[in-house]
Amino acid sequence: MLLALIMTLITLAGVSVLFVYRRNSANLKSSMADKVNSLQTLLQARCRYVQDFSDFSSQEASMILEDISNTMKSDITLYTTNGKEFRSTTPEVFDRMLLGSRMNPDAFESIIYKNKRYYIGKEYIGARPTYFLYAPVFNAQGKMIAIMCSPFTDESFDFKSEAVLHSISVVTVFMILLLLARFIMATAVDKMFKPLSEMGRKMNEASINNLEYIVYERDDEVARLVRAYNLMVHDLYNSTRKLTQAERDKAWATMARQVAHEIKNPLTPIKLQIQRLVRMKSNGNPAWADRFDEISVEVLKQIDLLADTANEFSTFAKLYTEEPVEINLDNLLKEEIDLFDSRDNIRFSYMGLDNASVMGPKPQLTRVFVNLINNAVQAIENAQAETEEKGLEPFQGRIVVSLRLSSKDGFYDIVFEDNGPGVSEENRSKLFTPNFTTKSNGTGLGLSICRNILEKCNGEIFYSKSFTLKGACFTVRFPRK
Repeated sequence: MLLALIMTLITLAGVSVLFVYRRNSANLKSSMADKVNSLQTLLQARCRYVQDFSDFSSQEASMILEDISNTMKSDITLYTTNGKEFRSTTPEVFDRMLLGSRMNPDAFESIIYKNKRYYIGKEYIGARPTYFLYAPVFNAQGKMIAIMCSPFTDESFDFKSEAVLHSISVVTVFMILLLLARFIMATAVDKMFKPLSEMGRKMNEASINNLEYIVYERDDEVARLVRAYNLMVHDLYNSTRKLTQAERDKAWATMARQVAHEIKNPLTPIKLQIQRLVRMKSNGNPAWADRFDEISVEVLKQIDLLADTANEFSTFAKLYTEEPVEINLDNLLKEEIDLFDSRDNIRFSYMGLDNASVMGPKPQLTRVFVNLINNAVQAIENAQAETEEKGLEPFQGRIVVSLRLSSKDGFYDIVFEDNGPGVSEENRSKLFTPNFTTKSNGTGLGLSICRNILEKCNGEIFYSKSFTLKGACFTVRFPRK
């Protein structure tokens, strides 16, 4: 395409130069012919009664030539009918031998022997080429009395400059027309294919929550394609809505089974303990009062476990109702750490990042951070209690929270590290499985719900062993705003 365009431009430039050259050559010849005719007419008018060049006196010939030269603004030289110079308005040219005293032989032959009306030839004055105009001078009786010669010094015909300017003009017009045609074609094509481009854009951006119809009012081939696309969008919208509802129903069913299981676990010991108290009361057992206090403590503990389960279920239910808002991660993490940073046995450290903003459900994201910090606190305190039971000096707990740019483009990493016992190799694959817990009073739903919350927000969570603190290390990866 580019080569064809270049060849077209070269051809146009060549044709333009040839056209200008031929036109200027014709104009030049016409101008020289007009000039030689004018000079010939003036000379013949002044010399109509002269019978021979010898009749000219030097003074008279000089006056005639000077007068005509001033009128025509051109130098004039007269030659005898034998071709010898005898009078000129520029005698220094001959004195300095820039021109010979004999006229151009081709001009002499054309006028004397071929009876030409005039002759135009190119001669050199020194090294400078110049056109010379020759014409016979006749008296009133039609006798040739002299041959006139005048240089053509009109410099208005600059072939090269005019050819270049003409070529530039042609190429410029061509480029303007080409750009105009391209603009018109692009506008027409854009108008014609705009629905298709819009269709492609909307198909690329299509998601469950972002399905748009295309408005196209014409009735042509594109209209049929648009109707097919809109029908597909309609079907896809209905299918995704049903699928979303099915996923929610499935999630609720799974959660209901988990909650039923978690409620059943504490209800069984509560029932057994109460039945034991009833029997002891009925039998009049004197240890009933002492056992009542012990069983009350155990029942209250199981009731607290039921309350925790209810809270977990409430959190899960809100996963589909919370609207995303702008959250300053740095401020949120500082607030949550301050809630826990009141223990003498655990030292908190925080490394933040200014202006770290995300979009997400703030209560749910807060729940994730609180859960991870609380897990770290409980793991450290349990390890400290075990150390004391062994009669050893309890260690100082440490929890480090870091907010930084993720190695994954467009994400933040929030890292929670502690110097607790960490997670054993055999339990790592089960960490985010519902109902799995290593705590005596845990529900096994915390980390599972954390993962669901983050996945809902296009985030993720994963576990590794802390390289610096040698304990647990949970990394939350959340998309930047």
